[in-house]
Amino acid sequence: MTIIGKFYYLVINSAHYSYIYISKFAVNLNELNMKYPILIALCCLCYSTNCLFAQNETVQEAILLQHHKEIGATRDSINKRIANCVDSLKMRLENQTRTRIYNEYIYLIHLPKVDEKKELQIDFDFIRNNPSSKLCLKLLSQGMLNKQYTDMYDTFYHYFTILPDEEKYSSRGKMLTQEFINWKNNLVGSYAKDFEAKDIDNNRVKLSSYKNKNYVLLDFWGVHCGPCRHAMPYLKELYSKYHGKGLEIIGISPDYDFDNWRQAIKQDGTDIWRQVSQRLNNADIFKEFYVQAMPVKILVDKDGKIIGRWYGDNKENNAALAQKLQEAFGM
Repeated sequence: MTIIGKFYYLVINSAHYSYIYISKFAVNLNELNMKYPILIALCCLCYSTNCLFAQNETVQEAILLQHHKEIGATRDSINKRIANCVDSLKMRLENQTRTRIYNEYIYLIHLPKVDEKKELQIDFDFIRNNPSSKLCLKLLSQGMLNKQYTDMYDTFYHYFTILPDEEKYSSRGKMLTQEFINWKNNLVGSYAKDFEAKDIDNNRVKLSSYKNKNYVLLDFWGVHCGPCRHAMPYLKELYSKYHGKGLEIIGISPDYDFDNWRQAIKQDGTDIWRQVSQRLNNADIFKEFYVQAMPVKILVDKDGKIIGRWYGDNKENNAALAQKLQEAFGM
């Protein structure tokens, strides 16, 4: 066995296969033989035929994947509890019970945050040291799906640029290039892409029609998104306070069940602002605004520029949104 960092690894190469055994602990080969007799038999065959014990990029990939597997097991357990909370929040509950479950949900979604940051840095270290690995594009793509990293465009793009042209111009590389373009076009400070659609009352709504007149808050939400629905009372407070000053809200939903969508709007009392279904409009507004998870709120100023973007429903985001509106309307 050979030590790399905190891992022991054994690589067995044959004419047709490569086998890699990884452990955090030194393993006696006799004990390993009891668990993996075929592996050890291959090891003996490999030794007798003078196979090499490779210390190469493949080994580093295997170590990284093992690391992700261990972190993933813990994260999956937490995600299961989160899913239970989300399912509970879909049901009719007493306010006290709903608040308790929602607080548990908020607690749980922040638990893996530190581990994910460490995991991301390990991925970046791997990309820096192994830029020609086929794994690099997959690591970048998976990291970009995590919306807590929405302010890390420059970092992600930097690591993409250090990849060889062979990877950047591959089919996956081209797809990732388009993702970066879409991401950059929706950063705070960029001009919001215009869209036109019919709302719940079959009236036309066009984002550019509010230019030079209103601030517009785009609320990307879904019927079965617990945090989305939980945020509605606070949004109604903001709307009541600032609508007379020039604030408009456009709700945008990806839901397929239009009856449930209409019922949720009526139940939440959010028919006081414009509501749009991208499915009814055969549009992909979520993709155009680089929204891959909910809830997302995007604040657009009178010039059509994005001045705020928030993922999730929490006190920090609510405070940041309130601060932006106070600055905009001077109250």
